[in-house]
Amino acid sequence: MVGPFVAKANATTGKEIWRTYLDNLNASGHWIGNANLNILENGNIAFAWSNQIVLIDGDSGLILKHNTLPSGTAPAADVNFKHLTIAPDGTLILKDQTRPVGCTLQGTAAIIKCDVGMHKVAGIKIDPATGDLKVAFVVDDTSTTFQPLIGPKDKRVLLLTNMKLNVPKEPIKLALFTENYTEQLTWRDAATGKLLAESDFFEPLSINGLTPPGFGGRIYFPTAVGKGFYVLQVMPKFEAQGAR
Repeated sequence: MVGPFVAKANATTGKEIWRTYLDNLNASGHWIGNANLNILENGNIAFAWSNQIVLIDGDSGLILKHNTLPSGTAPAADVNFKHLTIAPDGTLILKDQTRPVGCTLQGTAAIIKCDVGMHKVAGIKIDPATGDLKVAFVVDDTSTTFQPLIGPKDKRVLLLTNMKLNVPKEPIKLALFTENYTEQLTWRDAATGKLLAESDFFEPLSINGLTPPGFGGRIYFPTAVGKGFYVLQVMPKFEAQGAR
C-alpha cells in the first residue's frame, strides 16, 4: 500500500471532491497502523499517523501545517499516534501505540502478531495540569479488545474482557489465531481496577473488537466464531435466605 490519505466526498452523490496523500511507507519506512482524523470547529481536519500530524484545509484538502510528534524512548519507526480527540478548549489529544522493536510488519495487527501475551492490563492516571502519568493499577488479565468506560464521572466503570486458554501452557499468539480459548466480560472500578462483576466465559470476542454499551445497562458482546452476539447485563446480588 502507498500509505494514508484523506479524501472528501459529496454527501449526496458520493463523488470524490479532493484526495490528499500524506505518506508513502515504501519511501519513508514509517509503520502505518490504523489512523483516524477529527474535524475542528472551523471545518479544518486534524489527522495523525505514525509520528506525524497535519492540519488540512477542509474545503481544499491543502496541508496547512505539519509537525512531528515526540516518540519518547521508543524508536520513531515503531510508533503510531491515533485516537485523535479534540478537547473543549481545542487541545488535540492523541494516544501512541508502539510496535515491538525489531518487528517489520505493517498495520495495527503488528502489535498482536509481534508482542501479544503480557497477561496484564494497567490503568494510568494523567494530571491535566502537568501532564504527568502515574500507574493507578495493574491487574492480571489477557485481552486484545478495546476497553470502554461507562457511568458518571465519579463512578466510572471499566469494561474489560478476559481470555482463558483451553490449553493453559499454549502460547497466547497460537491460541489467539486458532480461537482456542474462551472469553468473558468483567466490570471493574476504573479508578482502582477492583473487580465489580464478571460474566460467564463465552466463545472468543472478535480480535481488536469492542463491547459497546446499550440502553438500561446492557452490554453487547460480539463473538468471532459465528455465534452472533450476546447481550449481557449486571443484575443485583441477592443473598441466600434460609427456608422457613
